[in-house]
Amino acid sequence: MIRRPPFHALALGAALAVTLAACKPAAPTNDTFARALAAHIDSHAELCVGRHAWPIDVPDVPERNMLRDYQQLSALEHAGLVSHEAGLTMKRDRHDGTFDTVPAWRYALTDTGRTFFKAHPETANAHAAGMPDLCYGKLRLQEVRGFTPIQRDPDARRDITTVTYTYTFDAAPWTHDEAVQRAFPVLARVVNGSGKDALRQEMMNSPEGWVAR
Repeated sequence: MIRRPPFHALALGAALAVTLAACKPAAPTNDTFARALAAHIDSHAELCVGRHAWPIDVPDVPERNMLRDYQQLSALEHAGLVSHEAGLTMKRDRHDGTFDTVPAWRYALTDTGRTFFKAHPETANAHAAGMPDLCYGKLRLQEVRGFTPIQRDPDARRDITTVTYTYTFDAAPWTHDEAVQRAFPVLARVVNGSGKDALRQEMMNSPEGWVAR
């Protein structure tokens, strides 16, 4: 004869199952990651060109057109952010343990350029955190398009995923200067990708919820 558990035991088991189901966290959705990602982007929204100290001296030598400093600073001058002074000299590293003295141009920020030079930008560049920089706009989350299957990271002991999203970019007017876009290809990609290009960000679950990794 099969003995059935008493009714109160069945009721207790059902109640326990309901309680455990209620305690189980809901599966993340695009909206879950949109909230977390927007908070992260807003706190690291400013993008900058990586020029932390001014003025900048550039050798006035025959091969100057090949120098990245000359190309970038000439582009910024074309956009009205810097101006140069000729007739100076500077010491140049010969990369053999010696230096020589060569003619130089000195580039300094104009009044317009100084309005874009931030003392403490909230930048996504971890290597430049807390350093002043010449910044060209702010990134904003547009839409989370999706995320990879949730996986467990055995080292971090956290669930992780990679979120794909589109963005909008509040660009400074001078970023549309053709010379600037040629000299700063990363800037050009970000500015021209606003509203259409997809970016990716790895996310990790934490006691405070999902956060950028």
